[in-house]
Amino acid sequence: MRLALANACIGTGKTTDHVLPSPPGATSAQAREYDGLNEDGVLHWNTQPPNATNGFIPIWQAALEAAGVEIALGTHVDSIHRHTDGPDRLELRMGDGRSESTDAAFLAIPPPGLAQLLPASCDTIAEGFGHNRESLRTMLRDSVYEHLGMVWHFDSPLPTDLPLGGHNVRRGWHPILVQHAQYRPHLRRPATTVVLGSISLATDFRHHRLGTGTADHTPEELARILWEDERLVDPTLPEPADTVITGDSSATQIVHHGPLPIRAQSDEVYISTNLNGHAPYFTASLESAIQSGAAAAAAFDPGVERLPVGPAGPEPQHPWRG
Repeated sequence: MRLALANACIGTGKTTDHVLPSPPGATSAQAREYDGLNEDGVLHWNTQPPNATNGFIPIWQAALEAAGVEIALGTHVDSIHRHTDGPDRLELRMGDGRSESTDAAFLAIPPPGLAQLLPASCDTIAEGFGHNRESLRTMLRDSVYEHLGMVWHFDSPLPTDLPLGGHNVRRGWHPILVQHAQYRPHLRRPATTVVLGSISLATDFRHHRLGTGTADHTPEELARILWEDERLVDPTLPEPADTVITGDSSATQIVHHGPLPIRAQSDEVYISTNLNGHAPYFTASLESAIQSGAAAAAAFDPGVERLPVGPAGPEPQHPWRG
């Protein structure tokens, strides 16, 4: 059986310039701690940057490849159709003219991607989630949460830790700023700590000092204004040594229209994002992605392990454990 997962790329942007590989000559215990694995081999995903050599992205990639999964990055899927071999097979049509056949497809892409992929697919798939093409586009347009990511690097520890979300999370543009002091062993000198920020671009909030919207500024201006706001609240905060704009990203918010069905009515095509309504966590979170993907897998095969509490069974063997 062949399965296909259409997934948005995980962009690491320019932050890789500041991330170091695991220290050479580390003991297995030191490597586990550095890589975010405790003594039982359990992954604590936020103890290091995700794009570090042994962050959760390479760890998950290694696990998938060990299971025989083929990862094809930069492969554009234009549409999905019923295969000519029969209704139980699917055909993925690529942007370069190629096609691939599969038994099922799992769509782990945000609303803008779905708004291109599904309407271009055959009728049973395009209209298999309870909407015609026009209402589907409307629903997906209203369900996008678009935000701009940025990272401030500092060459000395912050004198006072930021509160969770930052000092201005409840006013103005309502940005989210999170300090990651635990990243220090993974940063290239002179960086010693980082603050990651996210701000919504699709909002009518006005800035509490300037009276402007986020659309009135360039990404670089937004980063400068947001950190200036933090320093106005806490003047001991330093100026950043470097600021990196990681770019736009889109997540899912379920508003106005409710979720989509987890499976197309007549085809083995599954929504495996928060848009399926089976993830209890905040929409733009790794937890939400894991929960909604697990729900889609369970809809395809009820025998798969459920999250957060799965059936008892033998412990799986992972290639990254010593």
